[in-house]
Amino acid sequence: MKVRSSFCASLLLGGVVLFSACSMSTGGKADIDTKLGNLYEIEKSKDSVCKLGNIDKDPIYNGGAEGIKLLYCGNYPDSNKAFSAAVNGFSKSSMGDYKGLFYELPILLSYQGLNQLQTDEIFYPGDGEWEKFESARAFFMNAEEEQQKIEEKYKKEIINAAKDMGGEDSFVFKLMQNLANSAIKDNTKELMGLNCENPKIEGYSGDDCKILQAEQAFVNSYVEYMQALDAILLKEYSEADMLLAKNAAKHNDEIFKKISDNVSKDRKPSIYVVYENGESKGLEDYEISFPIPANLNHIKDNAVKLAATYATLSLNTKLDKAFIEAIGGLTEARGVFPKLTDSKSSYEFIKADNKSGDTQETKMIADMDKIITKDYNSNLTITMLKAIFDAAVKTAINMAAADKNPLLGFAANKATEAVNHSDLRRVVGLPKNYQLTMVENAGQIVLSDNEGNEIYSKSDLNASKDYIVYVKSPKQGVNYIKLVEGK
Repeated sequence: MKVRSSFCASLLLGGVVLFSACSMSTGGKADIDTKLGNLYEIEKSKDSVCKLGNIDKDPIYNGGAEGIKLLYCGNYPDSNKAFSAAVNGFSKSSMGDYKGLFYELPILLSYQGLNQLQTDEIFYPGDGEWEKFESARAFFMNAEEEQQKIEEKYKKEIINAAKDMGGEDSFVFKLMQNLANSAIKDNTKELMGLNCENPKIEGYSGDDCKILQAEQAFVNSYVEYMQALDAILLKEYSEADMLLAKNAAKHNDEIFKKISDNVSKDRKPSIYVVYENGESKGLEDYEISFPIPANLNHIKDNAVKLAATYATLSLNTKLDKAFIEAIGGLTEARGVFPKLTDSKSSYEFIKADNKSGDTQETKMIADMDKIITKDYNSNLTITMLKAIFDAAVKTAINMAAADKNPLLGFAANKATEAVNHSDLRRVVGLPKNYQLTMVENAGQIVLSDNEGNEIYSKSDLNASKDYIVYVKSPKQGVNYIKLVEGK
């Protein structure tokens, strides 16, 4: 028996290396850091960085990162291949592949549209003799369709969330608030729509207010603006006006009014500066430990009972001696779950100057911090309960192994440590926020950072055309700038 136990322990110890390698091969911190590093090093190491990597495996995770990287490398055909693989991954994926988050698909489709605007090679598989603007419009329209699906879904879910939780005094609400307290910074009640106030927009209350909050929190205005800007480049001003007007209720800012007035009234050729600022929030492993019953035989297959037991213990409820004895005493379970990291800003804003008296600063049109945080917290209860249950079951298995053989228990603990990592995957390369401004086209444009340092200039522009100047700056000093000329 000892020989057999030792053999099992050896197998487990050998498996540590295998499990560790598998768990970190894709989506681990090192892999994500490499993808971000590639995005930062395009100018310095273009020959080695600007090649299409493997997008067949884990297509959303790998295809999204490759598409963004190759877009700024200027390798537009391969960028489109990567984006296509990522987009297709949302409807067809293999076991173990990253499934993507709700807000990522519309952004990837918008990036495909932006990628198309850079080249005359037509990427969209449409009928007829399309130019790049029509092909790009098809991508932007697909992005808007996906956005509409999200909007309808979360209109319903945000209203039902508080009701499902039973209000502030409910057990589930207290459980989530307690578990989330040390892992997130946002107010839990606000996240779930329990305190619905919107002082900026009058006339919204109750469910109407929750619907508006859902749209503002979960819907990315960048997608809508890019579709409207593509229509402007095509000189389809009526379409652009319709797209802008459709979203008027969600916007209460100066830049929206200025663009809308120009499209619907003045129609002066203009230069639109789109700015991707910084690096979005990511994920990292967050360790948790909590007391559980030492004997889990009677509840180890029931996540609800396990969560209830932990919640009772962690809500500072005093347990009498008889109860502790009844559950076989207490032991500590340890686990991990993915915690949000802070975003990183580049330039606070960019100043656009047409050198003819029109100088404007970019204004935020989409806050990815808010969108990512809302999505994260909408799934937090399930994420936490899963982490608790997984940790408790692993602890129970390890304790049972140790009871049979100390070496087997040691091996089991080491195997658990090797695979005890969260799934940190996301679409790598998204910004902290999207910004936009507009100046009249007087034939030239100069862009400066928020401290007045020039980062781009272009003269000899056709003053009768509309332009987009697209700026991506993941960090200060790293600027990728694309100029798109309208029809």
